Amino acid sequence: MQTGSNVLLCGFLLATTYGCANPDGTATGGGQAYSPGNDQRGDQDDSERYHHDDSELDGEELAGVLLRAQAHLSHGAANNGDWLPRNSSYCPEPLGSFNYCSWDCPCGAGQGDCDYDDHCTAGTVCIRDVGILFGYGAGVDVCMEPCSELALGSPEFCDNCPCESGQGDCDSDSECASGLVCAWDLGPAFGFGPEVDVCIEPCDDIQNGTSDFCSSACPCDRGQSDCDDDSDCIIGLVCGENIGLHYGYGADDDVCVEPCNEVLNGTYDFCSTSCPCEHGQGDCDHDSDCAPGHVCVHNVGADYGFRSGIDVCVSPVTPQERFAGKVIDSLGRAMSGATVSINQQGRV
Repeated sequence: MQTGSNVLLCGFLLATTYGCANPDGTATGGGQAYSPGNDQRGDQDDSERYHHDDSELDGEELAGVLLRAQAHLSHGAANNGDWLPRNSSYCPEPLGSFNYCSWDCPCGAGQGDCDYDDHCTAGTVCIRDVGILFGYGAGVDVCMEPCSELALGSPEFCDNCPCESGQGDCDSDSECASGLVCAWDLGPAFGFGPEVDVCIEPCDDIQNGTSDFCSSACPCDRGQSDCDDDSDCIIGLVCGENIGLHYGYGADDDVCVEPCNEVLNGTYDFCSTSCPCEHGQGDCDHDSDCAPGHVCVHNVGADYGFRSGIDVCVSPVTPQERFAGKVIDSLGRAMSGATVSINQQGRV
């Protein structure tokens, strides 16, 4: 056998009529040399199947590969190219180990670890991270029937079988049954992990609070989220930016609310001609966005508990100034004609 940085070892086709090939493509040890046209097992990367860096294999591993290669040649010649049986002594890795399933030692249903579908026997596929269901480690990938409900929530489940409502993991609407959509990160609502995407009805309220739940096709009612603009809300409501905390969502979530809802105070464009602001409210753009007698002062938001760039409506005469020296009744109104004199020591 030749050695070097790119040693060509016998691959899974050794179980058929193919033998080993030298790096120049010529056959060795009987059988037919590999060429891309001889590949009967799909479109996997040829270099991955047939070429291995010898630095990655120690002497024991090299010996194991060669033993399996020799066994495949003998078994295939006597059995019309059939695979070696799974219980062959030439497939010795322990069940559940990371090298157990391979092209030359394919696994049956419930066996792992696999890496590709063609590490599995016909009629089964390799499902990621379901090992714990079979007594293996959580990260072990297992050969299973494509639509087995045991695989619900696994990354490839909807790849193989279009998902019904409440099933996942999906990656796009096309992986869901007709009329359903793939909703991101809804797994916990259906007993899956937090990053599992689930097929549901398009306007199902279970999506409320998720990214882009509100849309022109599914406009949101008061207090629902997340919207991007006013057209994502039902008629008469507006999309309030970054007010999610008031409604139990995240701080950056946008929520559909009434246009003049006080919860919008301090958000951009809260003040308008249809919702004029009183003293200390913002954000305004023009004096006309403020109540009569008030003006819009730019970039003073920090003085009123808002962000510094917020523009605020202020009254040139503050309430303190307006009622200075007046006698105030029990309702907080200035009594006509009544005044109070305050001396220099601040005594009445």
